[in-house]
Amino acid sequence: MTRGTSRRVIWAFLAIVAGIAFAGENALAQSTGPRPPARARIEGRVVGPDNRPVQNVRISVLNDGYSPVGNFITDAAGRFQLTVGAGNFYIDAEPGPLPYERQRQRIELDPSPFSAAGEIFRVDIVLVPSQPRGDRPAVANAGVVFYQEVPKVAQKEFGRAEKLLKGNKSDEAIVALKRAIELYPDYYLAMEALGAEYVKSDQLNEAYPVLARALEVNPNGSKAHYAIGVLYYKAGKHAEATASFRRSLELDPASQNTLIYLGLALMRDGKSTEAEDLLEKAYEKGARKVPELHLGLASIYMKDSRYREAITAFERLLSENPELRDRKKIETLIDSLREKAKAQPKP
Repeated sequence: MTRGTSRRVIWAFLAIVAGIAFAGENALAQSTGPRPPARARIEGRVVGPDNRPVQNVRISVLNDGYSPVGNFITDAAGRFQLTVGAGNFYIDAEPGPLPYERQRQRIELDPSPFSAAGEIFRVDIVLVPSQPRGDRPAVANAGVVFYQEVPKVAQKEFGRAEKLLKGNKSDEAIVALKRAIELYPDYYLAMEALGAEYVKSDQLNEAYPVLARALEVNPNGSKAHYAIGVLYYKAGKHAEATASFRRSLELDPASQNTLIYLGLALMRDGKSTEAEDLLEKAYEKGARKVPELHLGLASIYMKDSRYREAITAFERLLSENPELRDRKKIETLIDSLREKAKAQPKP
């Protein structure tokens, strides 16, 4: 392979790296083959209004048909954890004889397609003292996962949008999400989903005000920070993307998506050392089937003339993704890198 041809192939793969944004399960499935069903671990803490842990609260996870799929009794530290599949659920906090209101909140569990072992979703619940029903606060701060009492008409539109998204009917889902927000203007989950869908379809001008408003309503929305980070990344604003991904990672340290995107944003911003550390960390955490991770590492290694390490990154890419498109191109590139490695003194 000539030097010019090698450079064209390298830049073709860098373009793949630069072009990712909300790759999603469907896009990855086309290049990497079927994945096992995703699992998610829900863990969190129940506290009272004084921020002290509350023991012996029954935490139940219900599916969309309100059938229980798991339950847990909080320990002395108010902690709980459950493992469920991907999907949309209701989380019930049942204090029993304790002087608190029962709480129910809806949560969307969408384990990352970047995650081989599933993700951890944090749900912190602040209990509300028992009081006459008419005096109950409209919105309670539920920590990292935001809790709102949303009007049923808005919830219905949001549920319809979720089904449309699952059916890959993005345009119809966007209409339903906008309708849900019209019915309840502070609807965080709807704004988060709408902004993310806009970003996926490269409607960045439409996405920004929606996500910015979502973060005004819930500054601790890790997914909204993540989505707006992808928006900045796609717009070429890598410093802003880095800041958003860092905040998302603070709120959800287990997110392999965010580790990968933060690494890629830092790489594009010329901060290769930290980018390499983050991408390798994501690999160690189990994100081994993600082409963009291996391509990002390979591009860093090639830039530093670390050809042997670049070969390893490409070989891992092929090993983890046997059905990957452009396999022959990568194999040709590996051959050219082996020639370059031969010319280098051995370490």
